[in-house]
Amino acid sequence: MKYWRIYADDSGESRLAVVDTDFSGTAHTPPAPPVNVAAPVEVTKHVMMRVPMGWKGDLHRAPRRQLLVMLSGEISVEASSGPSLDLGPGDLLLLEDTVGKGHRTANTGDEPAFLMMVHLK
Repeated sequence: MKYWRIYADDSGESRLAVVDTDFSGTAHTPPAPPVNVAAPVEVTKHVMMRVPMGWKGDLHRAPRRQLLVMLSGEISVEASSGPSLDLGPGDLLLLEDTVGKGHRTANTGDEPAFLMMVHLK
């Protein structure tokens, strides 16, 4: 499974990259047969968000390291280095640009976008 990551490089520019998840067979819920599970990640809480139609956020850094989970709607995330990324339901974005110039975000759909932000340790 692949997901997106946004991070700040050494010069403070936000960059986009694809991350590939490694899975291994695990007896996750015995007595059910093993399933493929990725390594656990420590979290502190999650926040549900509703982003109204037409909303645009100026250049900003992620307030903390967090995972954005798209539930419905469409948003666009533009790295300070230029490339932008369109996200829709089921897409994941790991936000790690807590320093540097940051990124812009906008609701590009014709309905509110619903997201879950998972705060990571």
